[in-house]
Amino acid sequence: MTFELARRKDLTVEIRGGNSLPSLIVGAGDHASEKFIEFFAARIRNRNTREAYARAVVQFMVWCDERGLSLAAIRPVHVATYIESLPLSPPTVKQHLAAI
Repeated sequence: MTFELARRKDLTVEIRGGNSLPSLIVGAGDHASEKFIEFFAARIRNRNTREAYARAVVQFMVWCDERGLSLAAIRPVHVATYIESLPLSPPTVKQHLAAI
């Protein structure tokens, strides 16, 4: 499983194998970290989809972390604000929403 590194190194935490988890996930505890890894490792079969979703989710988590949001504090309005800020094509926006 490969995750893109977040733009800011201090917002990710290294895990075995050179992969990184968003610090927002790590900060939510071991259960959240386990579920995050499980989702990408076991639930998404297609490698390209898995990597695209991982990039999208890590990008969103970095955005949340930069705004001081905890995992538990994220609400639909935050997702909407984030999505509106993306200069992406409609299919890519849909992909980001599906990943989040």
